[in-house]
Amino acid sequence: MNAAAKNEISLGLTGELNAATIGPKQTNLLITATEAECKAAAEDLGVVSVQSLTAIGTVTRRKDMVRLSFRITAVISQTCVVTLESIESPVSCELKRVYTTRPPVDTTEVDIDPLSDDPPDPLEGGLVPFRDAILEQILLEIDPYPRKQGLSYVDIVEDEDDGSGKTDEKVSPFAALAALKDKLN
Repeated sequence: MNAAAKNEISLGLTGELNAATIGPKQTNLLITATEAECKAAAEDLGVVSVQSLTAIGTVTRRKDMVRLSFRITAVISQTCVVTLESIESPVSCELKRVYTTRPPVDTTEVDIDPLSDDPPDPLEGGLVPFRDAILEQILLEIDPYPRKQGLSYVDIVEDEDDGSGKTDEKVSPFAALAALKDKLN
């Protein structure tokens, strides 16, 4: 096996690497989800289906820190919140994550600095959890209220109900506030 082949690894979505086997040189990774892994990912993401999911990137280790950097591409099917039809949603995003092999320090005081980087995530059992990191990033990227293309928002104006269910005119927000003020006084 030559040195170039040693620094390239292909895994399934549920594949894991032991942090101890990752060296200081950059290792290229190709993670491709199988059909069964796509089905399980769809269930975990709460979507209709995942047609494809690929992550291409690198992993490096320096002392007790493991750094991941991936480009994730996926095609998922979600349910349109308006028509309830299944729609395809392409996902393309970056994932950068840092893990530590050090055991977590138990502290009772929490120091939060909004301008600092997130602290490294602890590695449980020394295994790098690619699946969890990739699915978490996809979940952050997908639209929680997907809409079929071409649909527009409809202005909904609530009027005082006369019992017929119909409204005759639009009421400005200021007129509604003035009416509410008069009711309260």
